[in-house]
Amino acid sequence: MKAVYYRPGRGPGRFGVRSALRAALEHSGLQIADHTDDPDATCSTLVSDIDLSTYRGAADVWITDLSGMRMSGEVGPPVSDELGIPHVIAEPDRQLAVSEDEAGIRKLFDGASHVVTTSSLTCRYIDRLSPGFVTQLPAFLDVDPFLAAHKVRDNHRSGLARSLGIRPESTWLLAHVSADPADSVDSLQLLAKALSRLVMMDWHLVVIGDDSHATRMSLVTLPRERIRYCERNSLPSFAALCASCDIYVWPAFDDASDGFVLEAQASGLAVIAGRNDVTEDQAIDGKTGRLLPAGNSESFANAISFLLRHPDMLRTFRENSREFMRLERGLAAGAAGIRDILEQLSSDTDA
Repeated sequence: MKAVYYRPGRGPGRFGVRSALRAALEHSGLQIADHTDDPDATCSTLVSDIDLSTYRGAADVWITDLSGMRMSGEVGPPVSDELGIPHVIAEPDRQLAVSEDEAGIRKLFDGASHVVTTSSLTCRYIDRLSPGFVTQLPAFLDVDPFLAAHKVRDNHRSGLARSLGIRPESTWLLAHVSADPADSVDSLQLLAKALSRLVMMDWHLVVIGDDSHATRMSLVTLPRERIRYCERNSLPSFAALCASCDIYVWPAFDDASDGFVLEAQASGLAVIAGRNDVTEDQAIDGKTGRLLPAGNSESFANAISFLLRHPDMLRTFRENSREFMRLERGLAAGAAGIRDILEQLSSDTDA
């Protein structure tokens, strides 16, 4: 089967690497042709500028990958009408599930053959509007870079301990700031409130992402010597940072970002996070960590405190996280699911 992969107006994914969907398609054995936009094109002209005649007779299915994108306007070219092949929309913005404009949402998917998502929230919403039109896949990730970093964790941790000035014997907590720092303010403030209860315990907080004034003010109640900021750089440096830490902490409170739950687990971190649709799709409460009532700083502090006082349980969560990702949420899981969907759509079209 031949597929055209299209990611409108964007690079391939986080940290300049291919998206998990693109990697899974390659892993599935499909023949993939990548359609890329003119880098100078504007968002309003991306769809209209595509010359679909290039792909006539050369593809069996078209996949538009919207992962990490806020939806507005058309979501892809009129593939089904022009080429007579299925058009699959993958990973639409989960914020559409809280939209009150049902007519507008229906119009967004005009011309699409099917929607694929790893979000249970998105799946439930679209299925209510158009039953049978959407399929949910398990959230998955290219785990190899993170598993590889974990194998040399001691080297990464000792190097970062020197460069960041953190004692390697302490427990390292990993937090993140969204690409838009405003999305993370409430979560960081709740995290600061929780950690303020634990200042007598041995931990350091490593924050990946923007260290703007807003970010620093969100954490202002914490001792400065306990916090280190690291930029998002390349995937290898991010994987090394994740592997060096012990617990991923994400209150996920009024937070529009998707966090780094999968990456953290693949790196062998326990997860302590607020319960929302993202964390429920990506982590297992009681196995890879704890999912807690969103907005409750006391329960968040208690969960962190428990793992700081029970290193054996922390070790178990960390081992479970890595094995869960390796066995159930790697590219093989995503590849099998997406290939089944595409083959069924192609078969229905031929019939």
